[in-house]
Amino acid sequence: RIVESIFGHLERHLARDNHLVNLIFCGRYINEDALPPYLRPDTFARVRAALGHTRMRLITGTVCDALHQAPTATFDGFALSDIGSYLDDVSFCRLFEQVVRTGRKGARLCSRGILYHRELPAECAHRLRREPGLEREFARADASMVHEFLGGELL
Repeated sequence: RIVESIFGHLERHLARDNHLVNLIFCGRYINEDALPPYLRPDTFARVRAALGHTRMRLITGTVCDALHQAPTATFDGFALSDIGSYLDDVSFCRLFEQVVRTGRKGARLCSRGILYHRELPAECAHRLRREPGLEREFARADASMVHEFLGGELL
């Protein structure tokens, strides 16, 4: 599966345009146009502007702990990167129960998992309108080449 993912990605994208391939094989970024989004000057300016009106609170604990502390219908988006790959089944279920509880109606969810993404627990799945086309698009564009995505909108 890993080899298929990598070759599939490289059939659709030039290696020089993949920042991770640059780092792995060259030890540095060799193509400034292919910098990861978080290092691009235009992205930095957008992040800086957004931070001017963004409130953050640091929480020491697990994502489940942080979500458990949040009131119901608090968040309008979730970006969960690889977290499900490291959780046991009970913790995975707890995580998505909290996502569903704390997400507002219409909240966007993007979750990625290494090689595959577990199915959502049945009690949570009915609260998400998945977007398979968007999930496939994310997987095709993912520079790491080894992730599957689950994404959509909370109902």
